[in-house]
Amino acid sequence: MLTYLFMLAWLGVTAFTSLPVYMYFNLWTICRNTTLVEGANLCLDLRQFGIVTIGDEKKICTVSENFLRMCESTELNMTFHLFIVALAGAGAAVIAMVHYLMVLSANWAYVKDACRMQKYEDIKSKEEQELHDIHSTRSKERLNAYT
Repeated sequence: MLTYLFMLAWLGVTAFTSLPVYMYFNLWTICRNTTLVEGANLCLDLRQFGIVTIGDEKKICTVSENFLRMCESTELNMTFHLFIVALAGAGAAVIAMVHYLMVLSANWAYVKDACRMQKYEDIKSKEEQELHDIHSTRSKERLNAYT
């Protein structure tokens, strides 16, 4: 049961790490497009990501100096790549947990089948022992009858 909870937890981590990757990808695309198209005024509305409430109007436009400094900084690329690595790691953990759960259920089925087979072998050996005892008793009775 605990394994299933851990699997659900890692699935949640994977879902939550996909959101920053999506946001940073959009931001990285806008930064790349501003360097390709000179003089274009591209804006990023933070309401679409759920960072700010719908009532607030917070737009970050490419003509602002802060935006250009952010696009030129190496921290943006490093953060984007680190979020990608975190997403890949969380995805690998989910795949590993699914694999572990499949192996666990297969082993449980194997042990359950082996237990049933052991009971069958015990019953079979007892029956064979009883048949051997009956056969040996009859053989002794036949020998005693001739003497």
